[in-house]
Amino acid sequence: MLDQGRALRAWWIGQRQKLRQLRRACLPVSLVVISLAGLGLAVMVLAPPPGVTGTLIGGAVALSPLLLVFCWLIRVPDIWNFHPGWVAAGTFLASLPLVVFGRYFAAGLVNAIFREAPDLFPAALMVAGYLGVLLGALSVLVLVAFTVTIVLVSWTLLAGILGKIGGRRLLGDLLTYGIAAVLIGWALGSIMHLEQRARVLVTRVAITTDFHPDHRCDTTGWPAGVTRVAFVGDEQVLGYLAAERRIIALSCHRRDVIGGTR
Repeated sequence: MLDQGRALRAWWIGQRQKLRQLRRACLPVSLVVISLAGLGLAVMVLAPPPGVTGTLIGGAVALSPLLLVFCWLIRVPDIWNFHPGWVAAGTFLASLPLVVFGRYFAAGLVNAIFREAPDLFPAALMVAGYLGVLLGALSVLVLVAFTVTIVLVSWTLLAGILGKIGGRRLLGDLLTYGIAAVLIGWALGSIMHLEQRARVLVTRVAITTDFHPDHRCDTTGWPAGVTRVAFVGDEQVLGYLAAERRIIALSCHRRDVIGGTR
């Protein structure tokens, strides 16, 4: 029993040393990413840029937690002596349910935007699927990080109560885990922000690629300003009013002559 306790203590000390090595390797890059993300967030709050610039900055801020996680995970095989093949295999296996989730997310998002069958908007569906995979991966990583943080905090508090860790070291560890908790909360907020930006981005992609400027519909009775249409049925289209940035359903009675004037 005593030998098992010593072995467990030796294992725990070894894990702490590896965690310190991981922290020394990743903390400088993490501080740079956090600083840039904070600057981007300040810009979004204090002086939101219009159009594509705002979307790009918001997307970069939302993706920064994922970049942080990958920055830390990429060091794990070397520090813990894992074969990179295990990391590749784990990534492949994890990607399978993420792809399914991405497809589910994309179908729901595109349907919520246009109230039509998602397959009618292939470009928007593809982009939404990618964003769904990204959101799913980030959600899983946040859940794993939260679980690990809870375990480490519980173990540290227990060790402090039993007198295995000194007061200064206990405070240092709890401070580190507190910072980790703040980062996890930031990542969770980024997921919700990215989901909001995803709707805007998918709508713009659809209008640009799945809506078309040319058609054979008789425009009699249409409101002025319809610049692009998406074909959603034999006798119906969705029209985009550029001036109002609004999408409306319109009837489409096709002309017999191709190339006639509108």
